[in-house]
Amino acid sequence: MKTRSRLPTELDRSPLQIRRPRLLKAALVLGLAMLLVLPSCASSSGQEGAATGQDAVDDADRHQVSIFATIIRAELGTKGFDEVFISTQLCPDAIPSPTPCAERIQQAEQEALLVDLRDIPGITFVDDPSLYIDIEGGIGHAVVIGLGPVAERGAGEVRVPAFTYCGNVCGFHSVVVLVPGDEPDSWDIVPTGVGGSA
Repeated sequence: MKTRSRLPTELDRSPLQIRRPRLLKAALVLGLAMLLVLPSCASSSGQEGAATGQDAVDDADRHQVSIFATIIRAELGTKGFDEVFISTQLCPDAIPSPTPCAERIQQAEQEALLVDLRDIPGITFVDDPSLYIDIEGGIGHAVVIGLGPVAERGAGEVRVPAFTYCGNVCGFHSVVVLVPGDEPDSWDIVPTGVGGSA
């Protein structure tokens, strides 16, 4: 007697055989979802990194940065220097000291100054610029600039000690007087004649 063969049904298959197509389908859906999500995560991460760098500049004291940028430009004048060493110390007389002064130009201000002075090549912030000063031989095509704390006066006037040294070429110490300029965050230097050779 012949028995009729029947088509296999789900009852004839093992649970693993039944679940395998479903597992493959789930894996495929999950893989597609990850392809869609990962690029947006990477993009978001890159934007956060860029924002962090910008935040450092945004955290800077714009009032102080704009004052220092004005003085640094004035101290450099039209002279072309290969290297410009700016002291991070804000000493009362602006002359850098081997013993660190209490106040200093913070990292955020340094980064903001580099942005404001991006047209001036060779700027480096140093904690102890006295290491770069060679009294006898000078420092060639380099200059050291020291600044002091900003002293607020009435009517928007500020005063800042400043020190410039470029070996046997120049050396000058002065108190720079500034008043607000016509543009926002701009300053004009008031000629005072207060100062002398270092």
